[in-house]
Amino acid sequence: NVYTTGSGDGLFISGGKYISIKWTKDGVDEPLHLFREDGSPLLLNCGTTFVNIMSPDTMAAMTTGISKRKREKTRWNSRERRSTF
Repeated sequence: NVYTTGSGDGLFISGGKYISIKWTKDGVDEPLHLFREDGSPLLLNCGTTFVNIMSPDTMAAMTTGISKRKREKTRWNSRERRSTF
């Protein structure tokens, strides 16, 4: 089953890099809220944003394939609160 309300974990992927995020959506007519791991709001990069719903097994396979080096290269500009890929 796919639930599009409530809360859960996810990944924000941009420029070939990713960070873990949390999401909440209180109701079907309510907005989707995205948060960084520290609880601060995630501000998206300019441009089109796609949301993809995947099973936990698919996410596990995807994150296992991402090299440690790429994960360590993910940098964030905390002053502007947007990615600096």
